[in-house]
Amino acid sequence: MTDHPKNFYASMVMHSSYPAGSQPTATAAPPKPGSQPYRSPYYAHSVAPVSMVAPTFALPLAPQPSHQLMSAHMMRPTMFIPMAGYDTFDTARQTGKMYTHNPYASTCATASTPLMQGASAEGGAFTSPPTATARQRASTAVPPQSGGANNFPVYAASEGSCAEAGAVASTLEEQLMGVLGNIPATAMSSRGRHLLLNVLRLQHMDKVQLIYDELAPQFNVVAMDQHGCHVARTLIEYITTSQMESLVPYLEPNTILLMAVTTQHTRRVLQSMFEHHSSDALQPIVQVVTSDCHRLSTTQQGCIAVIRIIEYARPAQKRILIDALVPVLASLATNQFGNYVVQCILKNMDGYVSLNDLAGTFNGHWVQLSCDKYSSNVMERIVGTVKGGARQRIVAELIVDVANLQCLMQNSFGNYVLQAAIGSSVDPYEYSMMYDAITPYLHTSPYGHRIEAKLRGRYEVLFNRPAPANTAAAVPLSVPAEAALK
Repeated sequence: MTDHPKNFYASMVMHSSYPAGSQPTATAAPPKPGSQPYRSPYYAHSVAPVSMVAPTFALPLAPQPSHQLMSAHMMRPTMFIPMAGYDTFDTARQTGKMYTHNPYASTCATASTPLMQGASAEGGAFTSPPTATARQRASTAVPPQSGGANNFPVYAASEGSCAEAGAVASTLEEQLMGVLGNIPATAMSSRGRHLLLNVLRLQHMDKVQLIYDELAPQFNVVAMDQHGCHVARTLIEYITTSQMESLVPYLEPNTILLMAVTTQHTRRVLQSMFEHHSSDALQPIVQVVTSDCHRLSTTQQGCIAVIRIIEYARPAQKRILIDALVPVLASLATNQFGNYVVQCILKNMDGYVSLNDLAGTFNGHWVQLSCDKYSSNVMERIVGTVKGGARQRIVAELIVDVANLQCLMQNSFGNYVLQAAIGSSVDPYEYSMMYDAITPYLHTSPYGHRIEAKLRGRYEVLFNRPAPANTAAAVPLSVPAEAALK
């Protein structure tokens, strides 16, 4: 007996299939004399000679032709030939290295290949003679696995084939000098956009002025391009206010409206004018937006443009836009995008419009707006902040009228407006009137438990004591609704 435990599986395999003298391998079974690729995780480095294989029934072997005379359809012995730069499977398994290169790396010119110095005026793409380009790429291209340092800035991958890779430029300044006179077309190409963005971010005023001088006359075209809009926005961020004032006369009214609604990138060009510059010279832009403010406020990008102008424009400019929007607030409140404009006006209306005048625009429509998915957000905000006589008129329309009250209590959006009215009551008389009107219908509402919880919470705030189990018996004041509204 040996000291090691017996491996019954290995013993069984050895006695049944292999000679007793064979040593087991890592799989607990010794290999057979011939090549067995089905038992090995990889093919052997060489194929065993035919003479070493002893089949049970062997036919006479015909003389083998030379490798030069073998036809294409005849099977050849397969051998693994290790190649330079690659590890064999067993070596890689032992060292733990599977790959020494990037298998996904492109064999063409990489992003490290610099941009060209020239650009075509028609398409804005960088071009050069094909022969010169091919020679230049062959001499300057760096293989992906090379460890050489990259002395050129990376902008973007080539839009086309490898033949479009440009001549070498050592610095951003040299590349900018190469496209002078054709900057608008350069800005409307993918690689040219990245070049100009990197130059602008240097914040060198002389280079910003060079780009501004060429882009200003073509700003309407560049700002609406999918690549040029990014250059236009970045240019606005880095120019001075005086340069922005000089740019306004170039803007066409139709371009201003299109920038506001086309895409989020063109919209950011428009809003950056107000975010980074405060000047009375922007008044023409505000007037164009005001002339079509209702349509802009009902679009996805236009509503954001209107909101940003309200937030960043000068007081006189803001007043013009708000005065144009107040008469149409009721229709904007029910729009999926317009309701955000109404909420923005509620936040920024101090000094421009009173809350009572704003609430008056919704008189006669409170129930309808409170039961709408979008306008209910606006109604909650107004009901929670309005005071005085305007609040009394709102409470009378929403709660004193039984039909309107039941409509709110049965609606999935209206019940939140009702809760906002309860939670913002500051007068015990008003609270008592609300309580007397609401409690008889609590059991009919699917949201009755929420409304009752709001009543109990407001009771504790107004009367400075915990609400008892029977809140109705604990309300000390119960006056007619008409007296509460006087």
